[in-house]
Amino acid sequence: MKATLIGHGYLGRRVAEQLSDASVVAISRSGAWRGRALGHVVLRRCDLTTCSTDELAAHIQGDAPLIVCHAAGRSQDASQVYVDGARVIANACERAGPSRVIYTSSTSALPDISGVVDETESRWPDLPRGRVQRQAEQTLHEGLTRANVPLTILRLAGLYGPGRDLRRLYLRDPSTTIGGDGMEATNLVHVEDAVAAVLAAVTRVTPYAGLIHVCDEDHTPRRMMIQRVCHAAGARGPTFAAAAPTSGATRGKRVVSTRLGPVLGVELRHPHRDFQFDSD
Repeated sequence: MKATLIGHGYLGRRVAEQLSDASVVAISRSGAWRGRALGHVVLRRCDLTTCSTDELAAHIQGDAPLIVCHAAGRSQDASQVYVDGARVIANACERAGPSRVIYTSSTSALPDISGVVDETESRWPDLPRGRVQRQAEQTLHEGLTRANVPLTILRLAGLYGPGRDLRRLYLRDPSTTIGGDGMEATNLVHVEDAVAAVLAAVTRVTPYAGLIHVCDEDHTPRRMMIQRVCHAAGARGPTFAAAAPTSGATRGKRVVSTRLGPVLGVELRHPHRDFQFDSD
């Protein structure tokens, strides 16, 4: 088996590790390893914001899956990385002809409504970050449709896990006062479950052309999540500017993954937060 991987960061590295029985070409902006080198992976430097279509196409292994899990750096323009990058990827695929494309997007591409949101939701988000993600999805979809290449879009919730545990995400300075009442729903997914979804899309006998959400079942409000993390870590939690409503009602979107099991056969191993922290 062969595969091409664009992005070799927190998620991409783990996907590459699991593809140990494949011949993998990994493309990253720096072209440098993070951690030890992987013997089955050829790492190549290619920056989507500056490379040409021909340059990227030369790195893509034809008639093999292409996995896209890149992320914009802090100093990069998100629209350039995601939207313009999607256009370059689509054009390169038209020339290189991969067997399928698996693209990891984000649940920020969903509208910030209050209630359950599944894969049938068609409304666009209002926030600029989410609109960029949605535009990237649309650009890639239109380009790959013209190229007749099946596209699986995996909308991932916020990633956590080894190296990015919940303590680092939610443990706050106890002297901090957080605005609001903290009753917004959380939408997260363990990195192991995200990797499992990517691999299932790569190895599915028939490529799936469509959208799949990848999100934990646990939507504990941010307020309770911070309190639980602080308690598990033996730390005093911060205060919130507003008191929690007596109803205890959760606000905001609660992303559900209705196609993850039926389409990809993936059962979440971490449907609820486990608070097993990394060692310092």
